[in-house]
Amino acid sequence: MWLKPWRQVRPAYQALASGKTDEAFAWLERSFGRRQQAKFQLQLAAVYALFDEKGRLRGEAALSRAAIFNRAIVHEPLYRALEAEFEVLAGKRDQDVKQVLRSLLSTEEGLTKFHAARALFMLGSYRLATRAFVELEHAILPGPLQGRRLQMLAQTYVARGKEKEAADTYEIALRHLKHEEKMLAEFSLAESYLRLSRPDKALVLLEKTSTPESADLQFVRKRYLEGVSHRHMGNFEEAFRKMQEAYTSIAHQTAIPFEILLEMSRLCADVGQIDNALNTYQQAFSVVSPDQYTMLMHEYGGLLKAQEDYRKAKDALQAVVKDVRYPKRINACAELAMVEYKLGQFETAQALANYALDHGETVMACLCLGNIALEYFRFTEAETYFEKALAETPEGHSQWLTAQLMLAQTFAQEQGRAPEKLIFHAEQALKYLHPSDEWVLTLNEYIATAKENLESGVRRLN
Repeated sequence: MWLKPWRQVRPAYQALASGKTDEAFAWLERSFGRRQQAKFQLQLAAVYALFDEKGRLRGEAALSRAAIFNRAIVHEPLYRALEAEFEVLAGKRDQDVKQVLRSLLSTEEGLTKFHAARALFMLGSYRLATRAFVELEHAILPGPLQGRRLQMLAQTYVARGKEKEAADTYEIALRHLKHEEKMLAEFSLAESYLRLSRPDKALVLLEKTSTPESADLQFVRKRYLEGVSHRHMGNFEEAFRKMQEAYTSIAHQTAIPFEILLEMSRLCADVGQIDNALNTYQQAFSVVSPDQYTMLMHEYGGLLKAQEDYRKAKDALQAVVKDVRYPKRINACAELAMVEYKLGQFETAQALANYALDHGETVMACLCLGNIALEYFRFTEAETYFEKALAETPEGHSQWLTAQLMLAQTFAQEQGRAPEKLIFHAEQALKYLHPSDEWVLTLNEYIATAKENLESGVRRLN
């Protein structure tokens, strides 16, 4: 039913794919705005819906005209899907709207199902939207909408934490998208690569993408993504340069976005510019949204802890653990436990560390509990905790190194009980320490003493 009207609005879909919103609106109004046929007004509304809030009022008007020209059209699936979609765009979130959209997913009409899936995505029903977009793979859709379908399918995967599927889908979507839509999908794909810990792939992709004008917000987005990618690759100088370009460009247009301030904070911390990092974190607090506040406070508290500013770190981390919905709350509990230990609050530290350990935060909790055991000369208990932390950490990781150091220190305090273990753990740690590290001298002294103990033990046996 809709195929012929779709052909007549083809220029509007093409303008949509090129990002020419004003041109598409002008063409639609000129060509179809007064066409007194309900089916054409319905197709007009379908195109307007794709422009989201920009097209909502025009789309609602087109639906009204369609109903005036043919009252029976209000019962058609596409009309019902668009009516519900415009309600969602207007902010309606009740179950009645969701139920209407769910009922429309069983339709065989591709365009109807596409718009129902879009609205469900906007409602946060990501599983339903994913299934619908997948089922639309072989449906008849206006050409430009296949790329849009794949793009939105990838977005549902991102929302569900399925980053590999998202990246794979964005890669396919790029074959169908053109102009600005393609560029935006490339940036989204780069973000997926970063979440998959593949900054190398993100950089290769970004080098191939076109660069918008510096006054364009997408220029800022590209420079930001390049900066993040270079930071993850350890190219801090280039990361600073890219991020500074993003910062300078956006500063002339609007307030600095939270994401740029956060990344600048991380960069400063990575290169040891701690004062700048702390100041930039403070700027980020002034623009952070409520749903990202706890995450930001967690990072800020971690930096304070690393700088041994334990009292301020305690205040920050206490605020974090109060948010029971925060995904990394248990990790923050373990960090707070270590801060309490450093402040000499052993009972509080032990309670927090045991709670973290019971809820799956093994490494940091065990390092804290091992240190507390050492304070009371419970050497066997300390060894058990440090060994458990060691077993859960990849070789060379900072926490692996900490566990090796603490095991060496534990055996050293036992004054010769297991010199061979002391030598082993000290030598393991030395492989990853810089020659100028203050631990190097201590560990070499441990090894020398342990070897003397071994030799004296052999002499006594002889």
